[in-house]
Amino acid sequence: MEIETKFYLNELPSCVIEVMSVDYPKDRLKVRYLTGETLFLISISGENLANNWTEIKKENEMESIQETLAERGKVYGDFKNHAKITQLLKGVILQEQGYSRLSNSQREALDMIFHKVGRIINGDPNYIDSWVDIVGYAQLEVDELKAKEEFDRIEDHSAKRFPRNAGKE
Repeated sequence: MEIETKFYLNELPSCVIEVMSVDYPKDRLKVRYLTGETLFLISISGENLANNWTEIKKENEMESIQETLAERGKVYGDFKNHAKITQLLKGVILQEQGYSRLSNSQREALDMIFHKVGRIINGDPNYIDSWVDIVGYAQLEVDELKAKEEFDRIEDHSAKRFPRNAGKE
């Protein structure tokens, strides 16, 4: 079946994966498209395809966001309570003198670890990904500290072999 040019197919975004059918005489285009992990099947009026596409896309993106929030809520629990737990945890270390000695990456690693702990306390404590994430953030900091130790060792060794003030006396 031929699609008349009034459907402006060149204006469809690249996320369109299949034009499924044209419904004559109602001039509706049925399209399947993918955003993120969500597959949508829609019908678009042929005369104002660009305008209708924008509106339908916005509506479907909002539905997709709501679906994502609902799924995450099942695993992590109520967001407001999670935020309370996480902010309480972070507040404890902010008051301590040692916090000022932390590097930005150490602070961020702890922030993310507390975020994950908050999810565990507030949501499903058996959700393995939360525990794996904690290990991951700790490992990033371990890797950074090991790299710094190695750099300091090499720099110290170089300083002993090639003193900066040698021959200036």
